[in-house]
Amino acid sequence: MKNVQIKTAILFVFMLAIMPAFLVAQSLQKSYDGVAFLDISTVTGDIIIKKGTTNEIKVDGRWDEDEVSVSVSHTGKSLTIKEKSKGNNTDSDASNWVLIVPDGLNLDVNSGTGSLEIAGMEGDLDANTGTGEISISDMEGRFNINSGTGGIEINNSSGKFDLNSGTSDVIVMNASGKFSANSGTGDVQFKTVNPTGNSSLNSGTGDVEFIVDSAISADLSLSSGTGDAVLDFRGNKVEGDFDMKCGLQRGKIIAPFKFDSERKVGQRGNGHIEKEARIGNGDYDLEISTGTGKAEVKS
Repeated sequence: MKNVQIKTAILFVFMLAIMPAFLVAQSLQKSYDGVAFLDISTVTGDIIIKKGTTNEIKVDGRWDEDEVSVSVSHTGKSLTIKEKSKGNNTDSDASNWVLIVPDGLNLDVNSGTGSLEIAGMEGDLDANTGTGEISISDMEGRFNINSGTGGIEINNSSGKFDLNSGTSDVIVMNASGKFSANSGTGDVQFKTVNPTGNSSLNSGTGDVEFIVDSAISADLSLSSGTGDAVLDFRGNKVEGDFDMKCGLQRGKIIAPFKFDSERKVGQRGNGHIEKEARIGNGDYDLEISTGTGKAEVKS
C-alpha cells in the first residue's frame, strides 16, 4: 500500500511539472480570403510558406504563451502576424508557423533567430533574419533577402535578386535573372545560373564563383577582397570584354586566353594589376577581381 502511495505521489508531482507546458501552449488554425499582402514576423520561430491550390491563406501557428505574445490583424487586403518576446531569453522553439498561400501574393517575412523556407509561388518577397537560414525554391518574382549571420540558398527560381548575408554563404543554383549578391565573410556561389540582367557578386573574405548555364547576355562583376573570384564557362563559349584585376603583392590572374593589354596601377601596398581582353563577339563587360586571391576565368 505504501509503495502505491509513493508511486501516486510521484505521478502527481510529474503531472504538476508538465501541466504548465500544456496550459501555455497556444495555436491558430484559420483561413483568410482576399489577401494580397502578407506580413509575418517571429521572434525565434521557424516560418514555412508554400503554394496552395485556392485563393485563401491557410495559417497554422503554434507558440508558447509564456515566451511570446502573438497579434493577428486582417485589414482590407493585408494580413499581419506579429510575435513579441515576453523575456530576454526566448527559447528557440517557442513558436512554429506554416502558411499555405496563393500565387501573386506579396510577402514580408521576418524572424529574429528562426529559419525561413518559402517555395513554389510567384510574387514579390522581402525576407530578413538575424541568425536564421533562408531557403527559397521554385519561385518567380522580385527578391530582397537579408540575413545577419544565416546562410541564403536560392534554387530553381527566376527574377530580380538582392541577396545579402553578413557572415554566411550565399548559394544560388539553377536560376536566371538579375543578381546582386553579397557576403561579408562567407562564400558566394552561383551554379548553373543564367544572368539575364547586369549582375554583381561580392565577398569581403570568402570565395566568389559563378558557373555559367549558357551564353552570357549581360554585364557581370565578380569580386573578393581576400578570396578567389572565378568565372567558369563550363564548356560554354568564352566571349566578352574581360577586365581582370588583382593586388600587386599577392594576387594572381589566370585565364585561358591572351590579354590585349596589361598595366600596373598604384604603389605596392595599395596597387593592383589590371589585364584586359576582348574575346569573340561578346558585347558584355565581365569584371573579375581580387585583392589577395586568384582572379580566374575557366573554359
